[in-house]
Parts: sequence; C-alpha cells; structure tokens
Amino acid sequence: IDKSANWAGYIKVWIKPLELWKSDDPEAPLGKMSQEAQEMLMESCYNAMYEALTNNFQIVDHGGPDVLIVHAAITDGRPSKPVANYVTSVYLPLRVGSFSKRLITGTDLGVGAVYVEAECLDGQTNKRVAADVDARAGSKALPSRFNNTWGDLKLAFDWWAQRFDKRLTLFKQGDFGTNHL
Repeated sequence: IDKSANWAGYIKVWIKPLELWKSDDPEAPLGKMSQEAQEMLMESCYNAMYEALTNNFQIVDHGGPDVLIVHAAITDGRPSKPVANYVTSVYLPLRVGSFSKRLITGTDLGVGAVYVEAECLDGQTNKRVAADVDARAGSKALPSRFNNTWGDLKLAFDWWAQRFDKRLTLFKQGDFGTNHL
C-alpha cells in the first residue's frame, strides 16, 4: 500500500476486465472447467466487486483523474465436493479427519478454494498504489453446501469484495491500520 497516494481523491473506480490465469496442467481444476463455467466464474467475481464498490464509489470504464483502477486475476481455484463436504460434516470419524486437516492445512475436507492477485493503479499516472495476493477456502457452513460445486468460490468473491470496499473507504480516511484487514 502506497500510503503517500491521494487515497481521499479516489471517488471513482474502474474495475478492469478480470483475468483467469490458468495453470498449464490440464488436470488443474480451472483447466478442466468449460469455457462457459470459466466465464460464469469471472462474471461472479466481477459482479461481487461491482456491487460492493457501488456503495462508496462511482464505477467508470476508463482511467482519469480521481479514478482508482483495479486490475485483478483469479490464479487458481478448486471446486468443493458437496458429497464429501456433507459426509465429513455428519459422520463423526470423518469430522475428526476433516478437523485434523483444518489444523494442518487451514481448510476442511471437501471445501472449495480460490486464489487471487490484484493491483490498484492511479487512474491518471498508472502508478501502482496497492497490490495484494490472497487465498480463501470455503467452509462447512450450510450456504456453501447447496450452491453447487463452485459455491464456495462465490462466497469468497462476495467476502473479498465487501472487505475491499471497506478497506478502500478506510484508506480514503487515512486509516491504514492492520486491525481491519
């Protein structure tokens, strides 16, 4: 985060078309997705960002003064396995196994995950003012179980978008603390 950037001046956001950076491995989950599913995934991520950012910013389709450009990519992801997710939630020996996996890796058995990279550029100078790399795994929460195998990713996009809007709003106020990350 470039704390010297004029964060208070950014009143508009241009969400550039999102990118999908797939592994060359044909067995990678994103590589196995149909073109239609890839487009749906990208649209879901874009829509989450658009909806969240319209609360505090004007959305535009080009750079310029007072514009923050958001350039992001989904770099990896894996679908949840609804049956495995359900079984490890209700069958005690597998719940213990899922809990053990969470202790070791930070995720449960059968949940989806998504990885993103993003950078924010000043809309007038194209200078990078912030960058982020993050990963988010799904959970065994009920809402993610029944949305389909990519439901955990949709929940991750919504969470990231809301967090991003909150952080940008705090940056505009000069608050760069870590307690709200």
